[in-house]
Amino acid sequence: METKNIILVWRSGGKYTFKDVQLLDYHLRKHYEASQVYCLTNIILHRQVLGGIKMLPMDGKLKGWWSKINLFSPSLEDLRPFLYMDLDTAVVGDLASIFPSKQDSEKFIALEDFYQYRKLASGLLWVPARSEKVSMIWDSQLKSKEMSPTSRMDYFLRKVIEPDLFFQDLTNAIYTYKPLKQGFLTTLPDKASVICFHGKPQFNEIQKVDWITKYRNVG
Repeated sequence: METKNIILVWRSGGKYTFKDVQLLDYHLRKHYEASQVYCLTNIILHRQVLGGIKMLPMDGKLKGWWSKINLFSPSLEDLRPFLYMDLDTAVVGDLASIFPSKQDSEKFIALEDFYQYRKLASGLLWVPARSEKVSMIWDSQLKSKEMSPTSRMDYFLRKVIEPDLFFQDLTNAIYTYKPLKQGFLTTLPDKASVICFHGKPQFNEIQKVDWITKYRNVG
């Protein structure tokens, strides 16, 4: 099985802690043994291993979701291609269908917004090794004045690039916890691999849902 790089982003001082990183790392390795997990963070200055996870330094000036812009930094060229996941993502099944085939591996792939047809969402991204779109994003953010805490990174990305593909074009294994007009996903679909938690309720706030309780109880 080919080793796949997966990069997470954790900025300290927000709603997530290192325990959230460790939880996602555990499930990534459980469902794809060849995962090589990294975490971009503002708490270190040099690459190092923390709790068994390879930690990568990032620019700590960017706040909130804007920290994800660091995924497109030239400093990560040696790790591309890689898969990115938001920390409020649950990995509940085999990840093989999430990774693109060889013919699609050089394409920029994004999550399709669950509520807006054919619109990019950044909760799940495939960042290829050779794509001018990666450098376009990095160069555009250096000039941008939109990066305030109240503006959304997804809207910025939509202005800069169009994805080559959406993950939902490749697999039926990705679900939202909040299907439109259908309440919450309190029972896991049989073939689910990834469940996305976006907005409210936050993953850590959800109680009395059996599969989520079991998901958290890993130690």
